[in-house]
Order: sequence, then structure tokens, then C-alpha cells
Amino acid sequence: MEDVPLSLTQEQLWFAEALESDRTLYTEGAGLRVRGRLDVDALSRALHAVVTRHEILRTTIVTSGGRPVMRIQPPPDGAPLETVSLRGAADPEKALEELMTGFVERDVDLAAGPLFRAMLAELGTDDHALVVACHHLVCDGTGAVIVMEQILQDYEAFRSGSPSPVAEPELQYADFALWERDVLAPHTQEADTAFWRDRLAGVPAVLELPLGRPRPASKGVRGTRTEFAVADDAADRLLEFCRGARVSAYAATLAAFAATVRLLTGRDDFVLGTLIANRSLPEIEGLVGQFANTVPLRLRPAGDPTFEELARVCADVLTDATDHGRLSLGRIIELVRPGRDRARNALVQHLFLPRENPMRAVRMGEAEAVPVEVPRTRGRLDTITEVEVAPGRLRAWVEYDTDLFDPASVEELMEVLGDVLRAWAADPSLPLSRLPLPEAAGEPPTPVLTAGHRSWTRYALRRSRARRAAELALPALTGWDGSAIPVPAGDGETVVAGPGQDPREALAALLGGAHVVLAADTGTAEAAGTAEAAGGETVPGAGDPGGGTADDPLLGVVLELWAEAFERADIGADDDFFVLGGHSMLSARVTARLREVLQVHVPLRAMFENPTPRELTEEIRRRDPQVDGLVRLVAAADGTSWAQDAPGASAPAARDDAAAPETAGRPAEPVLIPLLKAQLQLWLMEQLHPGTLTHTVPLVVDLEGPVRIDLLRAAVNDVVARQEALRSTFVEVAGEPMQRIAPSLELDVPVADLTGLDEEARQGELARLTDEFAYGVLDIVRGPLLRARVVRLTADRVRLQLLFHHLVTDEVSMTVFMRELSEFYRARAEERAPALPPLQVDLGTLVREERDVLASPEGDRLRRFWLRELADAPELLLPLDRPRPDRVTYDGTFLRLIRSRASFDAVADLARAENTTPFGIFLAAVAALVHRLSGMDDLLIGVPSENRTRPGAELLMGCFLNVLPLRLSCTGDPTFAQLVGRVRERLLDAYDNQRLPIADIVDTVRPAREAGRLPLVQVTCELQLATWAPLDLPGCRADYALLPHGTARYELAFHAQARPGDFWVGAEINLNLWDAETGMGYIGRLCDLLDQVAADPSLPLSAYRA
Repeated sequence: MEDVPLSLTQEQLWFAEALESDRTLYTEGAGLRVRGRLDVDALSRALHAVVTRHEILRTTIVTSGGRPVMRIQPPPDGAPLETVSLRGAADPEKALEELMTGFVERDVDLAAGPLFRAMLAELGTDDHALVVACHHLVCDGTGAVIVMEQILQDYEAFRSGSPSPVAEPELQYADFALWERDVLAPHTQEADTAFWRDRLAGVPAVLELPLGRPRPASKGVRGTRTEFAVADDAADRLLEFCRGARVSAYAATLAAFAATVRLLTGRDDFVLGTLIANRSLPEIEGLVGQFANTVPLRLRPAGDPTFEELARVCADVLTDATDHGRLSLGRIIELVRPGRDRARNALVQHLFLPRENPMRAVRMGEAEAVPVEVPRTRGRLDTITEVEVAPGRLRAWVEYDTDLFDPASVEELMEVLGDVLRAWAADPSLPLSRLPLPEAAGEPPTPVLTAGHRSWTRYALRRSRARRAAELALPALTGWDGSAIPVPAGDGETVVAGPGQDPREALAALLGGAHVVLAADTGTAEAAGTAEAAGGETVPGAGDPGGGTADDPLLGVVLELWAEAFERADIGADDDFFVLGGHSMLSARVTARLREVLQVHVPLRAMFENPTPRELTEEIRRRDPQVDGLVRLVAAADGTSWAQDAPGASAPAARDDAAAPETAGRPAEPVLIPLLKAQLQLWLMEQLHPGTLTHTVPLVVDLEGPVRIDLLRAAVNDVVARQEALRSTFVEVAGEPMQRIAPSLELDVPVADLTGLDEEARQGELARLTDEFAYGVLDIVRGPLLRARVVRLTADRVRLQLLFHHLVTDEVSMTVFMRELSEFYRARAEERAPALPPLQVDLGTLVREERDVLASPEGDRLRRFWLRELADAPELLLPLDRPRPDRVTYDGTFLRLIRSRASFDAVADLARAENTTPFGIFLAAVAALVHRLSGMDDLLIGVPSENRTRPGAELLMGCFLNVLPLRLSCTGDPTFAQLVGRVRERLLDAYDNQRLPIADIVDTVRPAREAGRLPLVQVTCELQLATWAPLDLPGCRADYALLPHGTARYELAFHAQARPGDFWVGAEINLNLWDAETGMGYIGRLCDLLDQVAADPSLPLSAYRA
């Protein structure tokens, strides 16, 4: 058996299935009713032949080394065919329907298989039903057609005694999966990502049809599938239109469906989903496997389009989507970042597809076979509509969520679609407003009633099922006779109906031609929220970006500070902090700014418990009822921006000087300042182990594109000139360590040119140079403590090598360095001033403030907190491969597994569901693993803290990082979700008390010391997001990697990096305690555990494999 990595599409499906409780959702089924003599032996041989021929049909999906892989099984001994007799059934037809549904929707074990199977039901001597079931992971719709055609060809050959006429495939799906990863994806993902980011900028993430029932709090998966004769009488005219307009029937019906949505909702910007076959390459056209990908189609039927105009727009949208259809839907959703909502699928709630049935009417020897529908009980999305257009036939099959829609509502939707298709097929030149439909008189449809995400047009309110849905939002509509609503001469007046208002007033306004917005609960849970009013007017309290801030200055301040933190201007009042990409350390910065600006203590816990600006605003009011008066008073006094006016504000402002860092006011002579506590610990280590590599940080950045090496070298020195930490060395003055900041420093950035070497020699020399650089020693007294070198590999490939000492950098500093390097490079390339915020605080100020805090009552409070928190904490005892040395050692290595980006997406999805961060999930998984390894319930794990609570400190490079000993409890065999809650609580408390340095925590707690062990913290955990090292040079692609150099700062340090295209999970281990094989085993077990908890976090810890 052979293991092969999943394709990118398979990975997305695997994680979707792992996170879904109903495992029948991703198995497709199709049936044939066969009447006449059937050769069962020939059919069995044909099924066996197709499974033998295509490896993917006998593949299972297993987890190996923490990653899902394809495991190709040997050909089976027999055919994957089950036989069932229904001869004795009281109602054979009903029994057949139930049998087919049960067979297709049977739970499937992906690791055991089979994922392709068939069933033959016997209803009589010459009456059979053949049902084929295939999991999406191994076959898409096109592949299913290929499989059935080959089965039918082999059946005919075998029944006549002939050999199979089907040629053996030149490629197998596993070949494609490997080629996709190695060749295709690296050349397409960057362009596809850029396309979808641009295409979906500002896209509305919800499309709610004004039909059916109020939406439940959580999206269910119960549903059904129904066939509709939509407009058979218009099919021939539609096909004639398509030939003349040179558009596909699918594009034309998509245009009609988009018009239907516009007619009912008034929306002119929304998303429908489609499936892209992704079989444009000749080599894979006939390959069996999973290639299809779901992508969003952003449709904008704005204005008053004709059929031809809208059909051409849809055709263009489909073409663009097809050209960029390889980026997974999960990755696309991540780019859009729609708000978290358990009530609906993210971004795509409705699919509209061309029907592809693998079954067709055919003769099977002496028997006649016709397709038979397999009844389903699933509702994966709100609706999934499949259309089929043929001469004299225009049909649709709709799968819908039965928690949302009743049959009559879906029937009404199809009736409207049929009316639109008939009208436009008869006269494609008619604009939408002129279609001969009730209430579409003379102007494009616009909303007249809005409740939450739902909106109704005048036309929709004349339809019975849509009006019934509206009555749930506005009960006063009940009894309305359906008389016409006036058409306003201009933009309609907007009337906001709130709680306590007589609903008859809202009805009167509606019937008078106004757009009524139900801005609060007036009959349905969905009435809460907002809408856009007619004419583009924004309704206060609407949940739109900044909604209601004119009447709520405090909310405006909170939004301004969030925008500053996220460095984006489109923050909305109801945007979720964690969905936006917020993390624990960013939340600490936001709460620090809130404390500074509003003079209100906002604990970090408040951010987690109130993760939107609107909720956080209310929590601030609860904590300080006087805060609104203060905000209004200051706003009235000067009208300035709070964020910009506050002390220490750091809004970006471009300078008018040359493209170089500011130096005005800088001392002409070196400046001496004391060390921060974090620096002091490193300095002491250097005194014990001079020249140690434990605290150097080697990093390489590989650049592809038109890199200008002269600008890159100059930009490195620009950052050095701006950041005083990079001009620092460390000396002793009167027995005290001091940081010596030079007024200027010109860093030598040598260039190694390897372009003259052949590829083999080039790679060998590159490896030598990289190792030489990684193992370089930095002299903290003489400096410099940053070393840089550029290696030119080819005309468009460059490696930037960087070596920092931890005394002058930490994780946040690396982000600062990369951002500033990017901006200085761009500024020089564009011959302009760099657009960087001014530095409003310096290292000397931060040192003084740290000393003041530690000597103040606040310092005493911090010490009391950590003393209580860590009282009687046991030492963490992990099994070792060899006896512990009698002194602390730092010999180590860094190990890692590279996983798919989808695996991180699953972690992020779980984090949103559990109201925490991806780091919180990763830390909980590490704790669960350490609990299993040690057998201990009371654990201490070190976690990093930025320790940059002073506004403006986030713009500085330096060593501010603190390590907090987090005490976690696994007592009572909690579920993973419960453990996540415990981790969240401990993290919040720790971050609220992060200003006490780890050395002071140790001095306060005074744990028992043991030779060969660091006090308190031996195991650490950290996660870096994709934005950690954001180097962005014009036209260049950048990829970074931290280099191992034979050291380990702790006994066992778990690391994870969420990168743009993958997810690295690794560990730095002390080789004097463990073998590298043991470390890899720990990483594999951690990855496996992450997969398990993402699939089901409700199990007790003892139930997971770890």
C-alpha cells in the first residue's frame, strides 16, 4: 500500500468532513432502473475492472504523521457490489426509495473504506435497480460520468465474452496530486489569491431569500431534493437565444436566477456559488478523481439590464472564476473574512449549478436502463439548484434546508424563475423593470421592507409565500389585501421601525411608498440588525461599518482604535475581533490604548467576552457610566480624532523629507541606558556562556522577482538608522550592564554572487553560506548585533540572510523590521518619503517606566498575583530518553512537520466557535499532549507575552518579550472544549498581569531549584500568524524561514507557524534529554491531536489518540 498526500481540493473536503457531524453529506449517489434480462456476473466483473483500473476508487484516507494522506489499496478480490432482494416487500417502490437513500447516506469510515461502492436491488426476475455511491474525496461529477461509461462498456464486452475495450489510464490521480503540489500550485496560487482578494473586496457575505421560516441559531443539515418543471415551454426559445448571444445555457439561466434574486430582494450585489471542473489540462480531462472546486460568483445585476446584457455579464464572471478556480473555498473565505455566524454557511449560502447526471438512458444488452433519482435527506446549504436545459425541457433540481424552507416556498422561488425565463426568452431585449410581471412597473426593483439580512421588494410582497415570511417580521401585514404599493417618484423615504412603535405605523409607511427598516426585534429574531436604505442611505444602528457612530461618539472612539490596531479603515461596529484576525497580543494593545485614551480600566478578558466594537462599547459603559459625558465633552471642545489626539498616538504620517529615517534631534554622542529586565536575563546568560548561539536568531528570506540589491542594502541601513536597538551594544559601567546606543551606524551588507555557478554548485555554496551565517557569533560588546548578507542566486532569485541577537529583537520586533524594510525599499524605489509613523517613545523611557512600575504598588500587586497563581505548583516531569545532566544545557535542534493551510483553517474555525484565538486552541492541544506524556493534571507551560503595554512601544525594535508560566489544570478528564475554556481563563489572567518579568516571578515564587533544570518553565508554546514577517517588495514573492543552529533555549518548545500556503508545526528539543526521533514523534502526535479536536472538541481528553 502506498501513501500519497491529498490534493488541495481533497484537503478542503477532508477538513469539511472532519468538522461535520453528519458524515453522509459528502457522498453522492445515482441510480439506474434496469428492466429486462441482466447479466449480474458481467456487471460484477465490470465493477471490479473499473476499481482495478483506477487507483483512486480503491483509495482510503488515513492520518499518517498527523496529516491526512491517500492510501492506495490493492485491487479487491471481488467487486464492491452488494445485492439486496425486495421481492417480498409489501410496497417495493417505497422500499426501493428507502433502500437507496439508506445505502448512499450510510456512514463511511474514510480510513477503512470503500469510498466507491455499488448496490443491486432485485425487485423481480427482470427488474433491478443499480445504485452507485461515491465519496467526494475520490470522485467528482465528471469522474462519475467517466466511471459509469466505462462500467457500461465493460458490461457489454464481458456479457459477450470479449475483453475490456477500455484503455488503461496513462496517469493516476495520485500522480496529479503530487504534480499539483510540486508544480501547479506554486505557479497559480499567488495570482488566484490576488484575483479573489480583488474580486470580493467589500462583498456582502450574506444572501438571505425573503421566503420560508425564521433562521435557527445554528445551521442544520436536514433537507430534501425536489425536481421542478421550471419552464419547459421556454426551453427552445432559450436555446435559440443562447446560440445568437453566444452564451451557454448555464450562463443564461444563471442570469435569470440572478434577476430572480434581484426581483425578490432588491439586492444588486450578492454571491452565488458554483462548481469549477478544473479539468482544462488535456492530461486530466479523462482522469477519475476529485478536481471540482466550489467558488463564489459575485453577481451585480445593478441598474436595469436586459437579458442579453446580464447573460454576458454572467458569462464573463464564469470565465474569470474558471480561470482562477483552483484556490480552495476555505482559502477564499479567509481572504474575505466574513463575520462569524453559526446560523449560515460562510460567504456562499446558495449554489446554482448546471446539472451533471452520471446516469443516462441506455441499453444494457437485452435490458433497458433509465436513470432513477436517489432521494436525499440532506440540506448542505440554504439551497443548491441544478438546472438542465434541453430541447423542450427546462428543469431544476433543488436541494434545500428544511429547517429554513417549506416545499411551497421553494416552489414559489422556482415559479418566479420560470416567469423570468419565459418573459426573457420571449423578448431578450426587455430591461428587467419591463418584464411582464406583477408590480415590476417601470423601475428596477428595490427593497421596501428590510429585517436583518432579509429584504422584500414590492414584487416579493405580492407573492404569497414571500409575504407570509414578511408577516413574521411585521405582523401588521397580516390581513393586507396585497394591493399595490406606490412607486416613489425619486428615492424612497426610509422609515426605521423600532421596538414599542405601533406596527400599524410601519405598515402605513410601507403602503405609502417608504422603505421600512425593522431596526430591532418586531416579531422575529432576524429583525435585529440592519439594512441599506433606498438610495444608498445608511440607517443608524445598521451594523454597517461605523453604523450609528454619529449618535454614539464612544462607539466611534472604539472603532477608531480598532482601525488603528488592525491598520484598516473598514472596521464595522459588529465585526468580530477574532474573525478580523485579532489575537491575544493584539487584544492587549487595544485594551492598553483604551485605558490610555478613555482613562477606563479595560481588562483583557473584556475583549474576549465582548469581541465586537458595539459589545465592547457597552461593556465600557457598564464599567464607567460617566465615560459618555467625557467623550462628548472632549469631542465638542476640539472635534479632533481621539486616536490621533491622545498622548502617544501613532497614526501613520508620511514625512516630506527624503526617503530616509528621521535623525533630527538625535544626540551626537553615544547614549547609555540601563537594561530592561528581559535584556538583563540574556546579558547574564552571555556572561556565563560568552559567544553562545542560544540567543541569536538566524533568519533567511528568499525573494523571487526584480529585486534591486542596492535598494535592499540601503533599506537595511535605513531601518538601522531608525531603530536605536539595532545601533546598540552592551557594556559594563561601574559594574552595571548598560545599553550603549550609537548615534549612527553604517552596517556592512555584503553581496555574494552565485550566478556564475551551475545549479548543483550553486545549491552547495548556498548551503555552505547559510550554515556559516546561522552559526555566526555576535559580540555584544563590540557589535553590531545585526548581521546581514545578500546572496544573488539568479537574475530574479535572491536570498537575504539576517542574524539578530535577542538582546535587540523579539517576535514583534521581527514584524517591525520587515514592515519598515519593505517601506524604506518602496520609498527609495518610488523616490518619495517613507510613510512610517513617527517614533514617540524611546527605549530609555520604557526602561524608566518598567522600573517605576516594579517599585510601585502596582508591582506589589503583580507579585501577589503570581505568588497566588503559582503557589505549590509541581515541577513538570516528562519521560526522558537519557538521564538529566547535572547542569542546564542548551544543545538542541528544531524539528517540524509541514501541513496544509486547511489544517490551520480548521484550528481557526474551532477557535472562532470556542470564542478564543488559534493560539488558545494550539496551547490547549499542547497541554493535552503534555498531560498525556507526563500523566500529570497540574501543568506549567510557558507562553510568550509582548509586554508592550505602553502605546507606541509596538513601533520599536528591542527585547521586550516576557515568558509567562501558565498554570493549567486537566483535572477530571475534561472535554477538549472545556480545556479550551480553562486555557482561555488562565491566558486572560496572565496577560492582564504580564508586566512582571519572568525573573521577578521566579524571585517572588522561589520554586525549589534542581540542578539541570530551569526554574518554573521547561516547556513552552507559541504560534506565529502569517503576518509575522510581512516583507513586501514590489513585484517580488517573499518566503522566510528561521534557521536551526544547534541550540534549544528550553527543554521542549512547541512552535507553530500559520503561513500563507501551509501550516508548520514543530518543536525545539534539548538533545541532551531526547532523541530527534522522539521529538518528531511528539510533533506527529500533536498534529494528530489537532485533527481530532478540530473534528470533535466535545470528547473527554482520555478519548483522543495522543
